[in-house]
Amino acid sequence: ALPHVIKAMGRIGSEHNRGAINPHLRSENEAVAEAAIRALIRLGDYQAIRHGLLVAQARPWPILALGIGGDQAAVNILTEIVKSEKVSDEALLALGMLGDLASVNHIYNCLFNPERAMAAAVALQTISGAALYEEVFVPEEIDPDELFEEEREKYEQTGEVPTRPDGEPFGETMNQISINPDTWRQWIEENKNAFDVKLRYRYGKPISPAASYLALEAEHTPNRVRELIIDEFAVRYGANFPLEVDMPVRQQLEQLVAIRDWVKENQSKFKAGHWYFAGKPMQ
Repeated sequence: ALPHVIKAMGRIGSEHNRGAINPHLRSENEAVAEAAIRALIRLGDYQAIRHGLLVAQARPWPILALGIGGDQAAVNILTEIVKSEKVSDEALLALGMLGDLASVNHIYNCLFNPERAMAAAVALQTISGAALYEEVFVPEEIDPDELFEEEREKYEQTGEVPTRPDGEPFGETMNQISINPDTWRQWIEENKNAFDVKLRYRYGKPISPAASYLALEAEHTPNRVRELIIDEFAVRYGANFPLEVDMPVRQQLEQLVAIRDWVKENQSKFKAGHWYFAGKPMQ
């Protein structure tokens, strides 16, 4: 239960809770350590980011926190991870959250890795807002215990799966983000001049509360990215909203309205394309 308690402290606590949470950064339990760094950065503790920069080179638990509240040092460390055998979905998503254009080529290269292609595409989408979607057939998972005896024998001997009366396999066609490297390369070549390498981007716009809000409410934004953006509002801009991706839709819509209103009132306080932490610009 400890990770859940620490997470709650990060959401409803204050700076006074930092002392109670801080020792858990050094926990051998990675779930506890990750909960601690995520809670501390929500409470405005930049020293937790510094600690995460050191640990991330050896252990994975600080990686997402670096994507939520890191700066150029985080980009550099995460880029090295993505270029190595330690590449992970979390490192790709964190780079996507940071929005630094220098990382785009390294993220793109991961499209050629079948295990990381989807995370790479989501990271590219988070930066670029390219909206490169395609229809993909997703076969239904086969449970041998649910097959008729003859079907199961054939499946176990040949790997051939049962089909519909028309001969097509069971499954459904879904609209999902493209993981085709050629599709992404063409888009990047056609649109690269629309981006300024001095700025960081979120869904094709210089990163800002407004750009993050548009990504948060976008239909195709994965819940995993939405969760990170919710934390990012608290970490970077000091805007702590009680929004969770598993809340009833009606409550989520109410919170999105609250975030939209906050963005309208506070957007001018932040320079688009730049990183902030606890409401202050990062050098």
